[in-house]
Amino acid sequence: MEELAAAVIKLREQKQFSKYQLSQFSGISENLITDIESEKTETLDPDILRKLSEALGADQNYLLFLAGCLDDSVPECRDLVKVNKSEEKHELLRYLDFIRSDHTHGYL
Repeated sequence: MEELAAAVIKLREQKQFSKYQLSQFSGISENLITDIESEKTETLDPDILRKLSEALGADQNYLLFLAGCLDDSVPECRDLVKVNKSEEKHELLRYLDFIRSDHTHGYL
């Protein structure tokens, strides 16, 4: 969780948020934010990471990756991985539709 801690600190400081402010914006307790930043947490609920990413303006997949949560072997993350794969499939299908359309102007 060292990488996650460093990322949360960096993102929080870039936003010029105190831990208290981040707590208010994210709905996560200030104590938990302190624990995350000081690497005192071993596992985190993906919902916590979603709330943090929204408050910090970060890509949720980035924080999930740093927390080791983009692996479907972690029970708490199985549903999340399925959602991400579903979203990825949807994006790929949209991209294929784009390629097949006239919007490429002959570049492909």
